[in-house]
Amino acid sequence: MRLEDKVIIVTGASRGIGQEIALLLAENGARVIVNHSNSTKDADATVAKIKDHGGTAIALKADVSDRDQVTQLFDQTIAAFGKVDVLVNNAGVLVTKKLKDNTQEDFNRLFDVNVKGVFNTLQEADSKLSDNGNIINISSSTAKLMFPSFTLYTPPQKLQ
Repeated sequence: MRLEDKVIIVTGASRGIGQEIALLLAENGARVIVNHSNSTKDADATVAKIKDHGGTAIALKADVSDRDQVTQLFDQTIAAFGKVDVLVNNAGVLVTKKLKDNTQEDFNRLFDVNVKGVFNTLQEADSKLSDNGNIINISSSTAKLMFPSFTLYTPPQKLQ
């Protein structure tokens, strides 16, 4: 798969699956935006890995649960590379507590990132993706496991 001249935003790309996606896309010629919400060091390390292997990438901080930050993410990408061809919705949070131990803050954070974040990025992509652009939404098969400590995590995964 060759992706020369494709500009791809990967949310939650500073570590884990998002980082691996970003590395693979860059390896295949894409110009990658390594999005993160609070892990600048990890995002910079991901960008450095991409550049060390001859790829092109920048790190952009944006919390996908914040609509204004999502708008800035797309606008900064367009300012840097002239377009956005692909959005990879990967950002997500996992709260591992039993239902009785979860707080309203836990619920709000999980819902804001895992549901509202997807909505925000999809809505922004609708007006800013290049013609014939693509959107890839990443979900987790972990939701099928139904562990007692995944009571908040499972329902939003089922929505995707």
